[in-house]
Amino acid sequence: MTLWDRNKESSFTGCGDPPFTVRDRRFIDACSWHDAAYSRGSWHQFNLSRYRVDRAFLEQMLQIADGKILPTTKAYLYYGIVRVFGGIWWEGR
Repeated sequence: MTLWDRNKESSFTGCGDPPFTVRDRRFIDACSWHDAAYSRGSWHQFNLSRYRVDRAFLEQMLQIADGKILPTTKAYLYYGIVRVFGGIWWEGR
């Protein structure tokens, strides 16, 4: 089982919280996984560091971007946003 498979534990799907809402549909699966990982009581909160969850998010987006310049740039931008502001929502270790 991969980190990505753990999303199946949660019915929560989303792409951020206002004002940090991503409207780029190409990353919906990656950001839904990331939001579920940040959900209170998630497996990720108890077993992984915030850094590891955020890095997995970046890796998923980079796979989706497939080396294309604009999507890759957006992936790093979204990653930067969660690294700077994600601590507000993170309750894990």
